[in-house]
Amino acid sequence: TSPPPPPSQMLASLAAALAAAGLVLAVFYLRPELWGDFLDAVVNHNYLPDGRKIESLRPISFPFGHIVSVIHDSKATRDRIVEVARRNNGKVVMYFLWNPGLYVIRPEDAEQVLHPKITIKNSTRRANFPIFTKLFGEGLFMVPPDKWIKMHKVCLRGVSKKHMLSYFSTVLEIAKEKVERLCADVSSSQKTAEKAGKGSDQPVPIEIARIFQDFSLHAIVSIAFGNNGVTAHERSQIGVNFEKCFEAISKNPLFSLPFCLMLPTAEVTSINKAIGYLHDTGNRMVRQFRNDKEGNDEAGVEPRGSLLRALCASAEDGEILSDKLVTHNVYSFMAAGYDTTSTALGHIAVMLARHPEIQERARKEILEIKEPTFDNIMSGMPYTSAVCKEAIRLFPPVITTGNRITTASVRLKDGSAIAKGVSILCPSWVVGHLPEVWGKDCKDFNPDRFLRQNNTQSLTKHDGYKMLAFGGGVRPCIGKHLSALEMKIMLYSLLRKFQLYPADGSKADQQHFRVLPPLMKLQPNVMVGLSRI
Repeated sequence: TSPPPPPSQMLASLAAALAAAGLVLAVFYLRPELWGDFLDAVVNHNYLPDGRKIESLRPISFPFGHIVSVIHDSKATRDRIVEVARRNNGKVVMYFLWNPGLYVIRPEDAEQVLHPKITIKNSTRRANFPIFTKLFGEGLFMVPPDKWIKMHKVCLRGVSKKHMLSYFSTVLEIAKEKVERLCADVSSSQKTAEKAGKGSDQPVPIEIARIFQDFSLHAIVSIAFGNNGVTAHERSQIGVNFEKCFEAISKNPLFSLPFCLMLPTAEVTSINKAIGYLHDTGNRMVRQFRNDKEGNDEAGVEPRGSLLRALCASAEDGEILSDKLVTHNVYSFMAAGYDTTSTALGHIAVMLARHPEIQERARKEILEIKEPTFDNIMSGMPYTSAVCKEAIRLFPPVITTGNRITTASVRLKDGSAIAKGVSILCPSWVVGHLPEVWGKDCKDFNPDRFLRQNNTQSLTKHDGYKMLAFGGGVRPCIGKHLSALEMKIMLYSLLRKFQLYPADGSKADQQHFRVLPPLMKLQPNVMVGLSRI
């Protein structure tokens, strides 16, 4: 055998390789269109029926892919997605880092993607963000199809109607408490204005996102852990650490990199501590509940009142969920019901403030309910449901369905061939603005479009795979009815007490949202004027 090269030669080779790699990276950074050409050549193997490659969206940023343009120029990016998709049978290739994704914007394609043939048999799940992977672990939204089928049966028990009935009174009391506090704050502000000679009849501007975040956090933590299972301080800390994880993803693209949680930075250390706190708190409360149950076991009584209790008591084939799995699933439910629900309420409030005639119709319907019950809140209030649905159509809190990464090549009904390893997504934030799906008035805020279709009994329906804010098909959002419950109870409580107005002279066409994948959130400091009725 020949002797190994001397260390100096090995170091020289390594230096040359690093220099070459650095040169390539510099070229891609300075000429990102070459990065797009490289990705199209190497990882885009998705074809239309006529044999053409499905086009990718341009421009593209190095190394983060399209996430940068989605965040910084969301409206223009959405328009370009539609333009490219119309040339490609309703499809466009998007890149997340160097990973290929496929947006499908036609409802008929969405129906096929969400069918068991693809969702269960030919795809799997993978989180795009390492923070989600670490925080949610093996929660229901993260696991592949074989584990999901079993876990879904267990988790469904936590949102069954008998549990939802027990959550109803909790959420109603929290909504009443928040609105009463808001009444006191508005009255105090009006008295201060009167003393300053500014008049007490003017609407009081309120940062609406903060109000709904406080309500949603209180509600979802109480549902997750039980009314008496967590102190006010612990609830606050859970919210602070939860928000810290989501904010990190939305503010810093570095958190999309696979190795980001190993970086030796103060921000990464803070995020890891936040996830550790959340896991420790959840595991402690699971153990506490199980120990209490052993000491006070009531035969024949099914635990209710919290997701944690329901999941602790659930089992499939005699196998009880571990403490870790209960914790992961509790936080998965919280993720689905906290930021998304509060953001949806924010969009709804802004649109009601900008459309007083629609607000008045919703209020009239709400005032007809003398005594709120689970049935007349969830099954009644059809116009209010239509208002919620229309706001979510235009401003979906989650911009796409959960990604389905193909485990084998698949062929859609139109003949398009999708390669193995491609993340297929249905982009709600694009479909909701398509005239070919919603008509020429697709840009207008018009809740009557749903009343005409007579499908407002549940605002969570997908309406022929056109409304996918809550997903659809075989693997929709399991917490969708819980989210609907929170939204409708809060609107019931709020509109009975307040008139909503645009604040600070905001115009009806002013952009009040920002896209921070995977969410569409309100812009910072969006204000809505409130006046007591």
